[in-house]
Amino acid sequence: MAVEALPSKFSLRWNMMCGIMLLFMAGYFYYDGHYNQAYIDKNTVDGVPNLDLKINQVYGPIGCVITGLYFGYICFNLSRKKITVDEKGITFSDGKVIALDSLTRIDKSRLKSKGKLLIEYEAGGKVEKIEIKDTVYDGVTDLLQEILRLTGKDTAQSE
Repeated sequence: MAVEALPSKFSLRWNMMCGIMLLFMAGYFYYDGHYNQAYIDKNTVDGVPNLDLKINQVYGPIGCVITGLYFGYICFNLSRKKITVDEKGITFSDGKVIALDSLTRIDKSRLKSKGKLLIEYEAGGKVEKIEIKDTVYDGVTDLLQEILRLTGKDTAQSE
């Protein structure tokens, strides 16, 4: 049975909050640069806008575009991101597969305190590490249990 870890609610909410803050700031710049007559009068000298007004007039629309691109990028990438553990191994959304027999160490000592699972594996004669965080993925403990079940290691053998 395959176990999947999908993007965490924390990650989705954090990125949504950042996007909303960017949109608010861009809207504030846009409003001051185009509609706030007191601000426009204060920052116009002899009919020529000073640097502050120019920044607000230019970066408001650019900020809205950047925010739109940010939301699009985050939604596209987070919707495709996942980790799957099954009999074939640990499969990441980018296509990387780690065979279960190549695992050398599973460090779950920081899973409860910091939400990090460290997996060491052998690839091409070198020992490599990968860290799976519960702030990025929901279901990290389920992944760990499935890895331990499939490898036949009990919790005493893993650190």
